[in-house]
Amino acid sequence: MKLAMIRANVEKDREATIARFTNDLNYDITHIVELYHYIEMKEMMHMVVKVEKQLKRKDTIQQSQPLGPLNPWKPN
Repeated sequence: MKLAMIRANVEKDREATIARFTNDLNYDITHIVELYHYIEMKEMMHMVVKVEKQLKRKDTIQQSQPLGPLNPWKPN
């Protein structure tokens, strides 16, 4: 990405670039990534990938668990 920006002779504010990138992310990922401190775009990208993997793993675990009774307090 940095190389493409250099070739296009684009000089952008780092904070503006990061803000624009985070606005295009998944809602859940954006809110988790905002909690961490990062300075460079590369650091943020690594954090986004980690969070995305964690969320996918969490979804897989939740989907693989069998459903219990709809109302555990009411006898069947």
